[in-house]
Amino acid sequence: MILLVWLVPVIPVNFLGALLVVVFGFFFATVSSRLVGLVGSSNNPASGMVIATLLIATVLLKLVGQEGMNGMHAAMAIASVICVVVCTAGDTSQDLKTGYILKATPWKQQVGELIGVTASALTIGVILHLLNRAWAFGSDEISAPQASLMKLITEGVMENSIPWTLVFIGAFLTVVVSLLGVPALSFAIGIYLPVALSACVMVGGVVRLLFEQSKREREEKQELI
Repeated sequence: MILLVWLVPVIPVNFLGALLVVVFGFFFATVSSRLVGLVGSSNNPASGMVIATLLIATVLLKLVGQEGMNGMHAAMAIASVICVVVCTAGDTSQDLKTGYILKATPWKQQVGELIGVTASALTIGVILHLLNRAWAFGSDEISAPQASLMKLITEGVMENSIPWTLVFIGAFLTVVVSLLGVPALSFAIGIYLPVALSACVMVGGVVRLLFEQSKREREEKQELI
């Protein structure tokens, strides 16, 4: 697959881009699999890893002279492959963990994973193309905040307009909230997602908090008995 990404003419990824896919894919697939295996698919920080890949890849591509629209397309292609790697790794980890608990046959699960990936590859691209033609991503109908953020990052690096001060402030805030015990990913999502989307996340968090408190109270009562 890496050779295809590098050699197929319609994909604007050179040897450096293919190498970045290998490096980022290796590390981020491991991170995704471990987090999902320990907690669950809802804890897969796919967007954060993709944005980090996009930022680093765009900077490196510009340093080696691949600039302009071609460089932007290459950076987005690299980030897209990493996004697929991260999401597939997390999904596979979740499925195999569930299969292990249910005593499923591993090789049959792997066949099912391959069928699922193939079916997704043949359908999702077409669906996204139709949505873009009907309403266009970034419009009021399809706001696509994550995609808009990735667009701003890519254009900002290539056109020397990215506010690096804000980037470093964000990195500093991430370190601070992590030291305070606040999940950095949840904090970041609350900052850049619209209220209409993040409100549901907050409601889910409140419901989980109430259930956990109720569970702790029941466990304490049982210990007293």
